[in-house]
Amino acid sequence: MVSFLGVLCIGCGTLGNDLPSDEEMINSFRSKVSTFTEVVELLQEFPSWEGFDSMNKKYYSSQYHGYWPDVAECRSYFGEERASKIDSLLREIECQQIHFGYFYTGAGKTGSPPIEFTFDCYNDGLSIGPGISKSFIYCSDPIDSLALKSEIGYMEYKPSTVFVTGGDLDSLYYDIRKKEIEREERINFIKLRRRIADNWLIELEYFH
Repeated sequence: MVSFLGVLCIGCGTLGNDLPSDEEMINSFRSKVSTFTEVVELLQEFPSWEGFDSMNKKYYSSQYHGYWPDVAECRSYFGEERASKIDSLLREIECQQIHFGYFYTGAGKTGSPPIEFTFDCYNDGLSIGPGISKSFIYCSDPIDSLALKSEIGYMEYKPSTVFVTGGDLDSLYYDIRKKEIEREERINFIKLRRRIADNWLIELEYFH
């Protein structure tokens, strides 16, 4: 898989030529689908991150977000052998990190598995200002209509545009940014998603 070194020219609204195309990402995914699947199967074994409130004498639970490999509680739960196995698999698919959300059914109850895993493979500038990324997304519900929705958010006081993406994400992104300049609209973020397999999507995300 080619490393991402994409450069975004904010002034002219263009995207760097090094950003991997949809086709490149799809081909890479297909060649390593068993590795992607193995990572998801391992990460779905997360425990319930509940605690006990000694002052109020009751259990509490909450929505949990994290990034592998940066969450110490996760590594501690899995143990070094399994944690190292996940690290090795991520190197194989050339993934920098995985974002996950952990959702609970209620206080004192067992947490449900994460709904989505975002495999962060290509990004540029996200920590220092305007940036763009392309990721693989695993969605636990392959028929969830919300998972396929794309969105454009504006800096002006106006509703976000929500739609289902069809076709090439890069071409759609270029078209959106071109119209942004023509209409003198200021876009805050763009999130575009496209299904590539039953439970898998690719996502192009831009933040101003």
